[in-house]
Order: sequence, then C-alpha cells, then structure tokens
Amino acid sequence: MGTPNVAALIQALASQPEITAQPASVTVAGGGQLVLSVEVAQPQGCSYQWYLNGAAIAGAAGAQYVVTSASALDAGAYTCVIANAGSSVMTLPATVVVQTSADPGHLINLSVLTQSPVTVGFITGESGASGQEDLLLRASGPALAGFGVSNGMANPGFVLYQNGTSIGGNSNWNLNAAAVTAAEGATGAFAFTPGSLDAAMVATLGRGQFTFVVSGANGTADGTTLAEVYDDPSGPYAAANTHLINLSCLNGVAAGGTFTAGFVVGGATAETVLVRASGPALSAFGLQGVLPDPQIALHTTVHGVDTVLAFNAGWGGDPPVAAAAASVGAFTFTDPGSHDSAVLVTLPPGDYTAVVTSPSQAAGQCLIEVYDVP
Repeated sequence: MGTPNVAALIQALASQPEITAQPASVTVAGGGQLVLSVEVAQPQGCSYQWYLNGAAIAGAAGAQYVVTSASALDAGAYTCVIANAGSSVMTLPATVVVQTSADPGHLINLSVLTQSPVTVGFITGESGASGQEDLLLRASGPALAGFGVSNGMANPGFVLYQNGTSIGGNSNWNLNAAAVTAAEGATGAFAFTPGSLDAAMVATLGRGQFTFVVSGANGTADGTTLAEVYDDPSGPYAAANTHLINLSCLNGVAAGGTFTAGFVVGGATAETVLVRASGPALSAFGLQGVLPDPQIALHTTVHGVDTVLAFNAGWGGDPPVAAAAASVGAFTFTDPGSHDSAVLVTLPPGDYTAVVTSPSQAAGQCLIEVYDVP
C-alpha cells in the first residue's frame, strides 16, 4: 500500500468550495412553491448541479432550485454538488415531503422595530381573495422595557389609512382592552400591561393596501417602537380568503446601525417568502440619501441558539428572485449590479428576523419588504 500524499490531500481540501449554509429539509403543501438553497463562502467561479434521489435534475444548475408548484413527484432527498476550478463538494441531503394540507403555511405576523415616527405598509389578500379578516395592530413603546429596550416611546399612537384616507387609529389600548386582550390571546402576541400607554386596536379589513403611521401621541417625544400586524385566526386559513401577504417599511438607517423586521410563518407546512432590502433601487423613485449597500441576514432562534438561515449582500440579477418579485407585484430591481439585496427561501412554521446592515457602515434610507410567495 502506498503512502498517502498528505500534502496533496490538504491542498485538495483547501481548494474545495466551503459550504456556509446547507439546503434545509421541509414539508410543503401540494401546489405550493419550494425553494432549496445552498450558500458557499466564495461563490465566484462555482458551478452547481442539483440531484433528486441521486439523479441529476436537468437545468438545476444554480445556487437555488425552485419548484413553482410542488407535487408528489418532487418529494425525496435533494443534494447539490458545488464545483470550482480546484475541486467539488456535495451538500448534506435535504428531505422534501409534499402533502395535502388544510392549513398550508402562511404569514400570520409582521413587525418592524425602529425609531418613530415611522410608516408601515401592509397588504391583505392575494388577487381574487374575498371576505374580511380581523387584524391586530399594535405600536409598543412602554412594553419594550420588559425586553431590555430603554428608549421605548413613552406614549405611541398610530393612524390607519387606506388609499390616503384615515379609517381608524389608537393612542391608548386600554380604551378597547377587551378586544385587544382577546386578540393577543388568539394570535400569541405578548400581553400589554393594563394601564400602559402602548397603542393597539383590532381592525376588520378586506383585501387592499393599508398603511399605519406611528408617532408620539399628545406631543410626546419620539423613541423606539415596535409596529406589529397580526392576522387574527378567527377561522381556518384558506388562500381564497383575505389574509396578510406583505409588509413594507421605509426608514432611515443610522451609520453603523441596523434595521430589523420580524415575521411569523403559521400553518402546518412550510411557506416561501421573499425578503428585500432596497437602497440604490429607490433612487429611481426620486428618493435622496439612500443606503448604498444594504445587506440582509435572515435569523431564527431555536432553544436559545441564534442561526443565520440566509444571507445576501447584492441580489446579482438572480432569476428566481426576479421571478418571485414579479409574481407578488413588487417593483422591479432593474440593475443586476446594484447593491440592493434579497433572499428567497422556503421556511417551516416559526419565528424569523431579517436584519439589514451596511457593510460600509453608511447611513441612508432603506425599504425593507417581506412578501408571502404562494
């Protein structure tokens, strides 16, 4: 038996692509979208080939593999081989289960933590959806002290608008405490302390686009606020019924600061979401002082351990991202070389946080968006 060439082995291992995020096993509803992804430390010059149950998938030659309408034929074990000029490496297998579900994955909560005043937009109902849905809207200020936030807004208030017309608002949740408390229990929202000056209301809304503007009530000083929209599960979920499908927020990011949006996927199966952080793309709309290089890190915390599930620092003209944006009606990223960022990912039910930062520590305006991609 020959002596192993240790130097050659070390060199081969060093030249392999370094996988930084493995494709995840998921259970998806039949007819839903499936996105499998792999990330490597140095993607330049890498090629990709996806396999299902050991057989190469024709045309599946990118860092993402997308199935727009999953069926039983798409179930099985997926792997991806990533190769560069020096070597290749295979991912761990990801198991995909496709099942019929009466409660498929969907967004049930969207939130933004930022400095007030702030305007948050949200959309209810996919094209063709009908009926009305109860939504719990909240602006937390004093309640944030219980989570270690020392500069929470002392007395937040908000006004809810549809098509520029005010349709409601609140500056003291105690005025409708019974409805708010019931909605908190139904949605799993943390409970407000009776007598606190946080703001909340339950709104019954049909399909449409809405904004709620948070600011200090009665002339109080601004501060940190958590603006939240919860889908109150008053009945079984159905795609044909009105439900939350999008949240967006335009806000200034301080030099070296962060911009954070949270969302919750509910239901019994995984759901695909598109999260975008726009900076340079906003110049096309006449906005000045945009954040030049927003990057996104998508986090989840399980048993106290924080994990980054996806990361992007420049969308690079990614075809699946462009297709997903078009399917949900998001405005188009026109420059593949821009430093706008996006992640498209299929996620199991759970809580997630998208954190936007600037690698150059710059300041500027940034639009963060979360879309449900059916």
